[in-house]
Amino acid sequence: MGALTTMLCPNCGFDGGRIFNFCSSCGRKVASGVAVTSDDGVVGSRALRWIVFVSTLVVPVVGIVMGVRYVADPRLPQRALGRWWLALGIAVTAIDLFVLLH
Repeated sequence: MGALTTMLCPNCGFDGGRIFNFCSSCGRKVASGVAVTSDDGVVGSRALRWIVFVSTLVVPVVGIVMGVRYVADPRLPQRALGRWWLALGIAVTAIDLFVLLH
């Protein structure tokens, strides 16, 4: 397969799909016919990449650590919170593994 070719705004990286004179995301004037070949085939905003990073790495770790810490607490509200954190950490880990393996 060849490289993925998309029409990206040179200012914000928004994938406009078709060629227009102005970017519909940031409003910057775009030269007509600008086509950018993506090096790695990944198209997306930096914010979206950070959101995915946090949700796939930080949430499971924090969830499992907090869950293990609070499940053993003798106070009922902390145990309930610990079960919630533990369930969240395990669920996100399971989803990550499912997506990774399929």
